[in-house]
Amino acid sequence: RRQRQMCIRDSYNVVITDTPRFSSTISNLIKDLKEPEKVLNFTKVSKSLDYTIALCSLSMGGFSTDSALVHIMASLDLPVVGIYGPFPGHIRLSTYPKAKWIDIERECAPCFLHGHKPCPQAKYGPNSPCYNNINLDKFTDLVKQSFPVS
Repeated sequence: RRQRQMCIRDSYNVVITDTPRFSSTISNLIKDLKEPEKVLNFTKVSKSLDYTIALCSLSMGGFSTDSALVHIMASLDLPVVGIYGPFPGHIRLSTYPKAKWIDIERECAPCFLHGHKPCPQAKYGPNSPCYNNINLDKFTDLVKQSFPVS
């Protein structure tokens, strides 16, 4: 399973973006990777949503949890893979021709709880435990389909 996870980073240049306040968290995450030089932390320079839109426009596409980033990439007609837990992916992405998605498999999903509503299944903090149940093989296959390596 670990080997399948690595193929995404091994096959593509990876850029992680979010707000600048997460820059040190993401830097620490990257530092712990086997080959950190293959992953760029864009949060250090991302001063606004305009920066993220510009980054997306220069990319070959991407993947993200249910967020604005998925819609930005899809609206730029880029391939995108969405990761969905509390909300069904088809409701969000079925109108975008180059979008694929994976729905998290949990007994309580989809529950439609997202945004600032805390998950009653969360043991620590408000974060949804859905994302602990990502089928990495399915996800990797969707990424490979969306971004074939030449």
